[in-house]
Amino acid sequence: MDPALAAPTSNGPPASPAAIPPAGAASPAAIPPAELDVELDRAMTEHYVEGRRGMRSLVSTSLLVALAAGVALLPAWPPARRVLGVELKTTLPLAAVSALSIVHAAIAFGRVGGRGRWYRVAEHVESLCSVSCGVALVYLSGSAASVFWIYFLLFIADSWNNPRDVGIHMGLFGLASAALAGAFGARGALTDVAIAGSIGVLGAVCIYAFASSARHRLRGEAERRILRARLEGLLVERERDRIARDLHDGVAADLSTLLWRATELKAAVAAAGNGEATSIVDELVSDARSSLDELRAIVFALRVSGGTWDDLRAELRTRVARLCAGSLRCEIAFHDDADAAEVPVDVRVHVVRIVQEGVRNAARHARAQVVRVELERGADDVVVRVADDGEGMPEGALEASRGGLANIAKRAELLGGAASWTYDGGTRLVVTLPLRAPR
Repeated sequence: MDPALAAPTSNGPPASPAAIPPAGAASPAAIPPAELDVELDRAMTEHYVEGRRGMRSLVSTSLLVALAAGVALLPAWPPARRVLGVELKTTLPLAAVSALSIVHAAIAFGRVGGRGRWYRVAEHVESLCSVSCGVALVYLSGSAASVFWIYFLLFIADSWNNPRDVGIHMGLFGLASAALAGAFGARGALTDVAIAGSIGVLGAVCIYAFASSARHRLRGEAERRILRARLEGLLVERERDRIARDLHDGVAADLSTLLWRATELKAAVAAAGNGEATSIVDELVSDARSSLDELRAIVFALRVSGGTWDDLRAELRTRVARLCAGSLRCEIAFHDDADAAEVPVDVRVHVVRIVQEGVRNAARHARAQVVRVELERGADDVVVRVADDGEGMPEGALEASRGGLANIAKRAELLGGAASWTYDGGTRLVVTLPLRAPR
Protein backbone atom coordinates (compact mmCIF):
# COMPACT_ATOMS: atom_id res chain seq x y z
CA MET A 1 0.00 0.00 0.00
CA ASP A 2 1.17 3.51 -0.81
CA PRO A 3 2.83 5.03 2.29
CA ALA A 4 1.20 8.34 1.43
CA LEU A 5 -2.13 6.71 2.27
CA ALA A 6 -1.17 5.70 5.80
CA ALA A 7 -3.69 7.13 8.24
CA PRO A 8 -5.18 6.14 11.59
CA THR A 9 -8.54 4.40 11.49
CA SER A 10 -11.46 6.48 12.64
CA ASN A 11 -14.89 4.90 13.16
CA GLY A 12 -16.35 7.76 15.15
CA PRO A 13 -17.48 11.24 14.13
CA PRO A 14 -14.85 13.75 12.96
CA ALA A 15 -13.06 15.62 15.71
CA SER A 16 -14.32 19.09 16.47
CA PRO A 17 -12.25 22.01 15.14
CA ALA A 18 -11.67 23.24 18.67
CA ALA A 19 -10.24 19.91 19.79
CA ILE A 20 -7.68 19.45 17.02
CA PRO A 21 -6.10 22.59 15.53
CA PRO A 22 -4.70 22.17 12.01
CA ALA A 23 -1.00 21.50 11.77
CA GLY A 24 0.99 24.68 11.34
CA ALA A 25 -2.14 26.84 11.46
CA ALA A 26 -2.06 30.25 13.10
CA SER A 27 -4.35 31.21 15.95
CA PRO A 28 -7.79 32.23 14.63
CA ALA A 29 -7.34 35.64 16.28
CA ALA A 30 -4.01 36.27 14.51
CA ILE A 31 -5.35 37.87 11.34
CA PRO A 32 -2.59 39.28 9.11
CA PRO A 33 -3.01 43.06 8.69
CA ALA A 34 -2.90 42.81 4.89
CA GLU A 35 -5.73 40.24 4.87
CA LEU A 36 -7.77 42.35 7.28
CA ASP A 37 -7.24 45.48 5.16
CA VAL A 38 -8.49 43.70 2.03
CA GLU A 39 -11.61 42.39 3.79
CA LEU A 40 -12.23 45.77 5.48
CA ASP A 41 -12.05 47.52 2.12
CA ARG A 42 -14.55 45.02 0.70
CA ALA A 43 -16.88 45.50 3.69
CA MET A 44 -16.73 49.32 3.38
CA THR A 45 -17.49 49.12 -0.33
CA GLU A 46 -20.50 46.89 0.25
CA HIS A 47 -21.69 49.12 3.11
CA TYR A 48 -21.33 52.21 0.92
CA VAL A 49 -23.11 50.72 -2.11
CA GLU A 50 -25.96 49.34 0.01
CA GLY A 51 -26.49 52.70 1.70
CA ARG A 52 -26.44 54.52 -1.62
CA ARG A 53 -29.03 52.10 -3.03
CA GLY A 54 -31.53 53.42 -0.50
CA MET A 55 -30.42 57.03 -0.74
CA ARG A 56 -30.68 57.06 -4.55
CA SER A 57 -34.07 55.39 -4.75
CA LEU A 58 -36.92 57.26 -6.40
CA VAL A 59 -38.60 57.94 -3.06
CA SER A 60 -35.46 59.28 -1.36
CA THR A 61 -34.51 61.41 -4.35
CA SER A 62 -38.03 62.85 -4.50
CA LEU A 63 -37.90 63.74 -0.79
CA LEU A 64 -34.52 65.46 -1.16
CA VAL A 65 -35.73 67.46 -4.16
CA ALA A 66 -38.91 68.37 -2.24
CA LEU A 67 -36.74 69.59 0.66
CA ALA A 68 -34.74 71.78 -1.72
CA ALA A 69 -37.98 73.09 -3.23
CA GLY A 70 -39.33 73.89 0.24
CA VAL A 71 -36.19 75.87 1.08
CA ALA A 72 -36.49 77.72 -2.22
CA LEU A 73 -40.16 78.67 -1.69
CA LEU A 74 -40.09 79.52 2.02
CA PRO A 75 -39.26 83.22 1.44
CA ALA A 76 -42.55 83.53 -0.48
CA TRP A 77 -44.24 83.54 2.93
CA PRO A 78 -43.56 86.96 4.51
CA PRO A 79 -43.09 85.75 8.13
CA ALA A 80 -40.60 83.14 6.92
CA ARG A 81 -38.83 85.75 4.77
CA ARG A 82 -38.32 87.95 7.85
CA VAL A 83 -36.88 85.04 9.85
CA LEU A 84 -34.66 83.73 7.05
CA GLY A 85 -33.37 87.13 5.99
CA VAL A 86 -33.28 86.28 2.26
CA GLU A 87 -35.51 86.89 -0.74
CA LEU A 88 -37.14 84.41 -3.08
CA LYS A 89 -34.81 85.53 -5.87
CA THR A 90 -31.87 84.33 -3.75
CA THR A 91 -33.15 80.95 -2.66
CA LEU A 92 -34.64 79.85 -5.98
CA PRO A 93 -31.41 79.61 -8.06
CA LEU A 94 -29.36 78.16 -5.19
CA ALA A 95 -31.97 75.50 -4.37
CA ALA A 96 -32.32 74.71 -8.08
CA VAL A 97 -28.58 74.05 -8.36
CA SER A 98 -28.74 71.79 -5.30
CA ALA A 99 -31.78 69.89 -6.64
CA LEU A 100 -30.19 69.40 -10.06
CA SER A 101 -27.04 67.95 -8.47
CA ILE A 102 -29.20 65.53 -6.46
CA VAL A 103 -31.09 64.38 -9.56
CA HIS A 104 -27.86 64.07 -11.54
CA ALA A 105 -26.31 61.85 -8.84
CA ALA A 106 -29.43 59.66 -8.75
CA ILE A 107 -29.34 59.22 -12.54
CA ALA A 108 -25.63 58.37 -12.45
CA PHE A 109 -26.23 55.77 -9.74
CA GLY A 110 -29.02 54.20 -11.78
CA ARG A 111 -26.80 53.99 -14.86
CA VAL A 112 -23.42 52.84 -13.50
CA GLY A 113 -24.08 51.84 -9.87
CA GLY A 114 -22.25 52.92 -6.73
CA ARG A 115 -18.82 51.80 -7.97
CA GLY A 116 -18.94 53.62 -11.32
CA ARG A 117 -16.66 56.59 -11.95
CA TRP A 118 -19.53 58.71 -13.29
CA TYR A 119 -21.42 58.27 -10.02
CA ARG A 120 -18.37 59.00 -7.86
CA VAL A 121 -17.80 62.27 -9.74
CA ALA A 122 -21.51 63.13 -9.58
CA GLU A 123 -21.53 62.52 -5.84
CA HIS A 124 -18.56 64.83 -5.26
CA VAL A 125 -20.24 67.48 -7.42
CA GLU A 126 -23.41 67.09 -5.36
CA SER A 127 -21.47 67.52 -2.11
CA LEU A 128 -19.71 70.61 -3.45
CA CYS A 129 -23.02 72.13 -4.62
CA SER A 130 -24.76 71.45 -1.31
CA VAL A 131 -21.94 72.93 0.74
CA SER A 132 -21.57 75.95 -1.55
CA CYS A 133 -25.32 76.64 -1.52
CA GLY A 134 -25.40 76.27 2.24
CA VAL A 135 -22.49 78.70 2.68
CA ALA A 136 -24.13 81.23 0.35
CA LEU A 137 -27.51 81.03 2.09
CA VAL A 138 -26.03 81.34 5.60
CA TYR A 139 -23.93 84.33 4.57
CA LEU A 140 -26.73 86.09 2.65
CA SER A 141 -29.10 85.62 5.59
CA GLY A 142 -26.86 88.00 7.50
CA SER A 143 -26.45 85.79 10.57
CA ALA A 144 -24.28 82.80 11.42
CA ALA A 145 -27.20 81.52 13.49
CA SER A 146 -29.23 80.98 10.32
CA VAL A 147 -31.45 77.92 9.95
CA PHE A 148 -29.77 77.32 6.59
CA TRP A 149 -27.15 75.25 8.43
CA ILE A 150 -29.73 72.50 7.83
CA TYR A 151 -28.07 72.15 4.41
CA PHE A 152 -25.09 70.61 6.18
CA LEU A 153 -26.98 68.08 8.32
CA LEU A 154 -27.29 65.40 5.63
CA PHE A 155 -23.70 66.06 4.59
CA ILE A 156 -22.51 65.41 8.16
CA ALA A 157 -24.73 62.35 8.67
CA ASP A 158 -23.59 60.86 5.38
CA SER A 159 -20.09 60.28 6.82
CA TRP A 160 -21.56 57.22 8.58
CA ASN A 161 -22.34 55.63 5.23
CA ASN A 162 -19.06 56.66 3.61
CA PRO A 163 -16.24 56.40 6.18
CA ARG A 164 -13.65 56.01 3.42
CA ASP A 165 -14.11 59.69 2.40
CA VAL A 166 -14.02 61.13 5.91
CA GLY A 167 -11.05 63.33 5.00
CA ILE A 168 -12.93 64.89 2.08
CA HIS A 169 -16.01 65.49 4.23
CA MET A 170 -14.04 67.10 7.06
CA GLY A 171 -12.06 69.20 4.59
CA LEU A 172 -15.14 70.52 2.80
CA PHE A 173 -17.00 71.31 6.03
CA GLY A 174 -13.95 72.93 7.58
CA LEU A 175 -13.37 75.02 4.47
CA ALA A 176 -17.04 76.09 4.42
CA SER A 177 -16.98 77.10 8.09
CA ALA A 178 -13.69 78.95 7.69
CA ALA A 179 -15.05 80.81 4.65
CA LEU A 180 -18.13 81.88 6.60
CA ALA A 181 -16.07 82.94 9.59
CA GLY A 182 -13.80 84.99 7.34
CA ALA A 183 -16.72 86.59 5.53
CA PHE A 184 -18.45 87.57 8.77
CA GLY A 185 -15.12 88.76 10.16
CA ALA A 186 -14.73 91.10 7.19
CA ARG A 187 -18.04 92.66 8.26
CA GLY A 188 -16.82 93.02 11.80
CA ALA A 189 -19.48 90.62 13.11
CA LEU A 190 -17.36 88.91 15.76
CA THR A 191 -20.32 87.06 17.29
CA ASP A 192 -21.09 85.47 13.93
CA VAL A 193 -17.42 84.56 13.54
CA ALA A 194 -17.53 82.74 16.87
CA ILE A 195 -20.76 80.95 15.95
CA ALA A 196 -19.44 79.87 12.53
CA GLY A 197 -16.18 78.66 14.07
CA SER A 198 -17.96 76.74 16.82
CA ILE A 199 -20.33 75.06 14.36
CA GLY A 200 -17.35 74.21 12.15
CA VAL A 201 -15.51 72.50 15.01
CA LEU A 202 -18.65 70.70 16.18
CA GLY A 203 -19.48 69.53 12.66
CA ALA A 204 -15.94 68.25 12.03
CA VAL A 205 -16.03 66.32 15.32
CA CYS A 206 -19.41 64.80 14.38
CA ILE A 207 -18.16 63.79 10.93
CA TYR A 208 -15.09 62.12 12.44
CA ALA A 209 -17.16 60.41 15.15
CA PHE A 210 -19.72 59.03 12.66
CA ALA A 211 -17.03 57.80 10.28
CA SER A 212 -14.95 56.24 13.07
CA SER A 213 -17.99 54.47 14.48
CA ALA A 214 -18.88 53.05 11.07
CA ARG A 215 -15.29 52.03 10.39
CA HIS A 216 -15.04 50.28 13.77
CA ARG A 217 -18.26 48.36 13.11
CA LEU A 218 -17.12 47.37 9.63
CA ARG A 219 -13.73 46.30 10.96
CA GLY A 220 -15.50 43.95 13.35
CA GLU A 221 -17.60 42.63 10.47
CA ALA A 222 -14.44 42.06 8.40
CA GLU A 223 -12.84 40.12 11.26
CA ARG A 224 -15.95 37.98 11.66
CA ARG A 225 -15.98 37.22 7.93
CA ILE A 226 -12.35 36.11 7.98
CA LEU A 227 -12.83 33.92 11.06
CA ARG A 228 -16.04 32.47 9.62
CA ALA A 229 -14.23 31.58 6.40
CA ARG A 230 -11.43 29.98 8.42
CA LEU A 231 -13.89 27.94 10.42
CA GLU A 232 -15.70 26.79 7.29
CA GLY A 233 -12.36 25.86 5.73
CA LEU A 234 -11.38 23.95 8.86
CA LEU A 235 -14.66 22.02 8.87
CA VAL A 236 -14.23 21.15 5.18
CA GLU A 237 -10.65 20.07 5.85
CA ARG A 238 -11.75 17.81 8.70
CA GLU A 239 -14.44 16.27 6.52
CA ARG A 240 -11.95 15.67 3.72
CA ASP A 241 -9.60 14.00 6.18
CA ARG A 242 -12.41 11.77 7.42
CA ILE A 243 -13.35 10.78 3.87
CA ALA A 244 -9.70 10.06 3.07
CA ARG A 245 -9.39 7.79 6.13
CA ASP A 246 -12.60 5.96 5.27
CA LEU A 247 -11.49 5.41 1.67
CA HIS A 248 -8.07 4.24 2.82
CA ASP A 249 -9.33 1.84 5.49
CA GLY A 250 -12.31 0.57 3.53
CA VAL A 251 -12.33 0.73 -0.25
CA ALA A 252 -8.54 0.88 -0.71
CA ALA A 253 -8.02 -2.14 1.56
CA ASP A 254 -10.69 -4.11 -0.31
CA LEU A 255 -9.15 -3.22 -3.67
CA SER A 256 -5.70 -4.24 -2.44
CA THR A 257 -7.09 -7.62 -1.39
CA LEU A 258 -8.84 -8.00 -4.73
CA LEU A 259 -5.63 -7.18 -6.59
CA TRP A 260 -3.63 -9.67 -4.52
CA ARG A 261 -6.17 -12.43 -5.15
CA ALA A 262 -6.36 -11.61 -8.85
CA THR A 263 -2.57 -11.82 -9.07
CA GLU A 264 -2.65 -15.26 -7.42
CA LEU A 265 -5.40 -16.34 -9.80
CA LYS A 266 -3.33 -15.13 -12.74
CA ALA A 267 -0.37 -17.26 -11.62
CA ALA A 268 -2.61 -20.31 -11.17
CA VAL A 269 -4.26 -19.92 -14.57
CA ALA A 270 -0.92 -19.38 -16.27
CA ALA A 271 0.40 -22.58 -14.65
CA ALA A 272 -2.62 -24.47 -16.01
CA GLY A 273 -1.72 -23.34 -19.55
CA ASN A 274 -5.09 -21.75 -20.34
CA GLY A 275 -4.14 -18.82 -22.58
CA GLU A 276 -7.62 -17.36 -23.00
CA ALA A 277 -8.31 -17.36 -19.27
CA THR A 278 -4.86 -15.85 -18.62
CA SER A 279 -5.71 -12.95 -20.93
CA ILE A 280 -9.00 -12.31 -19.11
CA VAL A 281 -7.29 -12.40 -15.72
CA ASP A 282 -4.60 -10.04 -17.04
CA GLU A 283 -7.31 -7.50 -17.83
CA LEU A 284 -8.83 -8.01 -14.39
CA VAL A 285 -5.46 -7.39 -12.70
CA SER A 286 -4.86 -4.31 -14.86
CA ASP A 287 -8.30 -2.88 -14.07
CA ALA A 288 -7.88 -3.53 -10.35
CA ARG A 289 -4.45 -1.88 -10.35
CA SER A 290 -5.78 1.15 -12.28
CA SER A 291 -8.70 1.49 -9.86
CA LEU A 292 -6.35 1.32 -6.89
CA ASP A 293 -4.05 3.93 -8.44
CA GLU A 294 -7.01 6.23 -9.06
CA LEU A 295 -8.22 5.79 -5.51
CA ARG A 296 -4.73 6.54 -4.20
CA ALA A 297 -4.69 9.71 -6.27
CA ILE A 298 -8.04 10.80 -4.81
CA VAL A 299 -6.90 10.14 -1.24
CA PHE A 300 -3.63 11.93 -1.93
CA ALA A 301 -5.50 15.01 -3.17
CA LEU A 302 -7.74 15.00 -0.11
CA ARG A 303 -4.89 14.58 2.36
CA VAL A 304 -2.43 17.04 0.83
CA SER A 305 -5.00 19.86 0.88
CA GLY A 306 -4.66 20.17 4.64
CA GLY A 307 -0.95 21.07 4.63
CA THR A 308 0.99 24.11 3.51
CA TRP A 309 1.96 25.05 -0.03
CA ASP A 310 5.47 23.68 0.65
CA ASP A 311 3.95 20.35 1.74
CA LEU A 312 1.95 20.24 -1.48
CA ARG A 313 5.07 20.92 -3.55
CA ALA A 314 6.97 18.08 -1.88
CA GLU A 315 4.10 15.63 -2.27
CA LEU A 316 3.53 16.62 -5.89
CA ARG A 317 7.17 15.86 -6.71
CA THR A 318 6.74 12.38 -5.25
CA ARG A 319 3.40 11.78 -6.97
CA VAL A 320 4.60 12.97 -10.39
CA ALA A 321 7.70 10.78 -10.11
CA ARG A 322 5.48 7.74 -9.47
CA LEU A 323 3.20 8.54 -12.38
CA CYS A 324 6.23 8.80 -14.65
CA ALA A 325 7.81 5.49 -13.64
CA GLY A 326 9.52 3.64 -16.49
CA SER A 327 11.01 5.20 -19.61
CA LEU A 328 9.04 8.45 -19.26
CA ARG A 329 11.15 11.30 -17.87
CA CYS A 330 9.34 13.91 -15.76
CA GLU A 331 10.45 17.40 -14.75
CA ILE A 332 8.63 19.61 -12.26
CA ALA A 333 9.34 23.22 -11.37
CA PHE A 334 7.74 25.77 -9.06
CA HIS A 335 7.84 29.56 -9.41
CA ASP A 336 6.59 31.92 -6.70
CA ASP A 337 6.27 35.66 -7.30
CA ALA A 338 7.58 38.00 -4.62
CA ASP A 339 4.00 38.92 -3.70
CA ALA A 340 2.64 35.36 -4.01
CA ALA A 341 -0.55 34.84 -1.99
CA GLU A 342 -1.54 31.84 0.13
CA VAL A 343 -3.38 29.20 -1.89
CA PRO A 344 -6.81 28.32 -0.42
CA VAL A 345 -7.57 24.70 0.42
CA ASP A 346 -10.15 24.22 -2.34
CA VAL A 347 -7.74 25.55 -4.95
CA ARG A 348 -4.99 23.21 -3.72
CA VAL A 349 -7.24 20.19 -4.22
CA HIS A 350 -7.95 21.20 -7.81
CA VAL A 351 -4.26 21.90 -8.48
CA VAL A 352 -3.34 18.38 -7.36
CA ARG A 353 -6.06 16.71 -9.44
CA ILE A 354 -5.24 18.77 -12.55
CA VAL A 355 -1.52 17.94 -12.33
CA GLN A 356 -2.26 14.25 -11.77
CA GLU A 357 -4.69 14.09 -14.68
CA GLY A 358 -2.38 16.00 -17.01
CA VAL A 359 0.62 13.79 -16.27
CA ARG A 360 -1.48 10.62 -16.41
CA ASN A 361 -2.80 11.54 -19.87
CA ALA A 362 0.73 12.13 -21.13
CA ALA A 363 1.97 8.85 -19.65
CA ARG A 364 -0.91 6.68 -20.89
CA HIS A 365 -2.03 8.16 -24.19
CA ALA A 366 0.55 10.55 -25.68
CA ARG A 367 3.49 8.13 -26.04
CA ALA A 368 5.68 10.92 -24.74
CA GLN A 369 9.33 10.70 -23.70
CA VAL A 370 9.42 13.83 -21.53
CA VAL A 371 6.73 15.55 -19.45
CA ARG A 372 7.34 18.93 -17.85
CA VAL A 373 5.13 20.32 -15.07
CA GLU A 374 5.30 23.96 -13.97
CA LEU A 375 3.36 25.65 -11.18
CA GLU A 376 3.48 29.44 -10.98
CA ARG A 377 1.99 31.14 -7.93
CA GLY A 378 1.23 34.85 -8.05
CA ALA A 379 -0.69 37.41 -6.04
CA ASP A 380 -4.00 36.69 -7.76
CA ASP A 381 -3.79 33.24 -9.35
CA VAL A 382 -2.01 29.93 -9.76
CA VAL A 383 -0.98 28.82 -13.25
CA VAL A 384 -0.51 25.08 -13.94
CA ARG A 385 1.36 24.02 -17.08
CA VAL A 386 1.80 20.43 -18.24
CA ALA A 387 3.69 19.91 -21.50
CA ASP A 388 4.87 16.72 -23.24
CA ASP A 389 6.68 15.80 -26.46
CA GLY A 390 4.22 13.07 -27.44
CA GLU A 391 1.82 12.60 -30.33
CA GLY A 392 -0.79 15.04 -29.08
CA MET A 393 -4.50 14.37 -28.82
CA PRO A 394 -6.71 13.27 -31.70
CA GLU A 395 -8.85 15.99 -33.26
CA GLY A 396 -12.10 16.43 -31.32
CA ALA A 397 -10.77 14.56 -28.27
CA LEU A 398 -11.57 17.44 -25.92
CA GLU A 399 -15.13 17.82 -27.19
CA ALA A 400 -15.73 14.07 -27.00
CA SER A 401 -14.18 13.67 -23.54
CA ARG A 402 -16.44 12.68 -20.67
CA GLY A 403 -13.58 12.00 -18.24
CA GLY A 404 -10.12 13.43 -17.61
CA LEU A 405 -9.96 16.28 -20.12
CA ALA A 406 -13.52 17.42 -19.44
CA ASN A 407 -12.87 17.23 -15.70
CA ILE A 408 -9.84 19.52 -16.01
CA ALA A 409 -11.91 22.11 -17.87
CA LYS A 410 -14.73 21.77 -15.34
CA ARG A 411 -12.40 22.23 -12.36
CA ALA A 412 -11.02 25.43 -13.87
CA GLU A 413 -14.54 26.68 -14.61
CA LEU A 414 -15.73 26.00 -11.05
CA LEU A 415 -13.05 28.32 -9.67
CA GLY A 416 -13.65 31.03 -12.27
CA GLY A 417 -10.49 30.13 -14.20
CA ALA A 418 -9.75 28.73 -17.64
CA ALA A 419 -8.06 25.71 -19.23
CA SER A 420 -6.56 25.54 -22.71
CA TRP A 421 -4.72 22.95 -24.82
CA THR A 422 -2.28 23.61 -27.66
CA TYR A 423 -0.56 21.09 -29.93
CA ASP A 424 2.87 21.86 -31.34
CA GLY A 425 5.29 18.95 -31.22
CA GLY A 426 3.32 17.56 -28.31
CA THR A 427 0.51 18.68 -26.02
CA ARG A 428 0.63 21.75 -23.80
CA LEU A 429 -1.98 22.22 -21.08
CA VAL A 430 -2.31 25.63 -19.35
CA VAL A 431 -4.77 26.11 -16.49
CA THR A 432 -5.22 29.42 -14.68
CA LEU A 433 -6.96 29.29 -11.28
CA PRO A 434 -7.82 32.54 -9.43
CA LEU A 435 -7.00 32.55 -5.73
CA ARG A 436 -10.07 34.56 -4.81
CA ALA A 437 -13.57 33.74 -5.86
CA PRO A 438 -15.25 36.50 -7.89
CA ARG A 439 -17.66 38.68 -5.92
